[in-house]
Amino acid sequence: MHHDIRLLSYLMLMKLAMLCPNQLVQRLDKICESLKDMHHDIRLLSYLMLMKLALLCPNQLVQRLDKICESLKTQLQIKPKTNAVKQEIDKQDELKRAVIRVVLALQKIPDAERHQQLADVAAMMRSSAELRALTEIVQRDAMRTFAAGDVPMETI
Repeated sequence: MHHDIRLLSYLMLMKLAMLCPNQLVQRLDKICESLKDMHHDIRLLSYLMLMKLALLCPNQLVQRLDKICESLKTQLQIKPKTNAVKQEIDKQDELKRAVIRVVLALQKIPDAERHQQLADVAAMMRSSAELRALTEIVQRDAMRTFAAGDVPMETI
């Protein structure tokens, strides 16, 4: 039940991002904390909010890139257990794709590429065959979505 209440609060934050994005900036530290949440769905919502905030308040995000990138890097390094079922593996891949979308959105912020932590995460994505493949999938999906006339994920 506690998880359900927390999930609802993050869904409300996401709705707040859509309706009153300036209010979400005040909750940025809470969103940064939620990147380390133990629940898959809360982390996914947090990644979506970060992508939105990368467009709306890039300067505030740049000020917190150390904390954000540390969490993103940790998520990218998680390996499924050897006895993991397909559902667990799929959830990990989904989180990694979400992190990759966040990194790509952060890289579009002017001067963010000069931030060492972000450069380290981007280098990690390029150096791993698994992460390179996931990055290609994310970019291909974004292009396919854009070509179909939908709004790309980075602009949500």
